[in-house]
Amino acid sequence: MTSGVIVPFIETLSRDLATTPPQLGLALALFSMPSAILATVGGGLIDKYGLRRSMLAAVSASTVGSLLGSQAHSLLALDCSMVVSGLGFAGICVAAPCLIITTLSNGARIRAMAFCSTFAPTGYAAGLLLAVPFTGSGDWHTAPPYTRGHDGGGVYRAVDFRTAGRRVVRRAARIAARDARADAWISLREPRALRLGLAVALPNAVSYGTSIAAPSYLARVHHLSIASSSATVAFAKIAAVVIGGLSMGHLLSRTSRTTLLFAVMVAIVCSRRRSFSYRPAASRWRQLG
Repeated sequence: MTSGVIVPFIETLSRDLATTPPQLGLALALFSMPSAILATVGGGLIDKYGLRRSMLAAVSASTVGSLLGSQAHSLLALDCSMVVSGLGFAGICVAAPCLIITTLSNGARIRAMAFCSTFAPTGYAAGLLLAVPFTGSGDWHTAPPYTRGHDGGGVYRAVDFRTAGRRVVRRAARIAARDARADAWISLREPRALRLGLAVALPNAVSYGTSIAAPSYLARVHHLSIASSSATVAFAKIAAVVIGGLSMGHLLSRTSRTTLLFAVMVAIVCSRRRSFSYRPAASRWRQLG
């Protein structure tokens, strides 16, 4: 939600912070930097410190980053707040699947993992919706603090870890820290794991980049307000992600072939590209800036 809140205010932030849209784009990219770094060692850290502590630390970092962002009066302060928020996001990205894998099994685990995969895109879309009431006044300082009450951090605060937490702690206690570090290095040397990581990263990169550019693009091309275009992108994203995530979880839990599901996803992406090709490519790129 932190990223989603900032996107509709890019023009306002450019004016208030005396910066440029590309520099603000870098600030948004800094949000994802901790995830890229911690993804390789996050599992070992969680095994060492425990899921409960890791998730609470992630929530705390996300909260602090949001509050710092609401008080930012310079580009450097905004960059720092995005990095701190990104640390919390990285922790949740690793800890939530670990909790599911440790506590569930078989079809229930697959469905839960599929549903868990929807939290980042829907959180971003919810951030866009949260920013809509403030776009008219340009009051971007007010919007970020509200993200802490609505995003995944708020959900994790409300979860009762007494049952799942004890089960996780008992299992994690049997895993030595050196074994966890060794497993992390083994996964980095495993070609299939690297290919899977790349396959998952590319669609996410396209989705995230498109979602950042879409609100301002729609507002400019179709002469909409930034509030209307942000709401349109948010509702479309929430519907697509939730329906897709739940459908994939259902199919995978029924032992559908993953290769076939990936092929279907490729076909959908290609059909979307053809449907967008009604306008000459050069014209589209000029309008995209």
